[in-house]
Amino acid sequence: MKTVLVVQHTEAEYLGLIEDHFEGRNIRFVYARPFAHGGGIPGDRGAYDGLVLLGAFLLLGALGVGA
Repeated sequence: MKTVLVVQHTEAEYLGLIEDHFEGRNIRFVYARPFAHGGGIPGDRGAYDGLVLLGAFLLLGALGVGA
């Protein structure tokens, strides 16, 4: 079974309908919530087969990408 790391930048973000697609294809997903108290991004990136960044538009804007 494949595992995807999902980085959630705010409480309002979630996978939504993508969750159903992942579950239907036996793809497990694990949320990382760096905004939460004690939250962070796992150090062992080799444990995941994919990465989804939620709210990446805000992140890219903060980095000056697309400005």
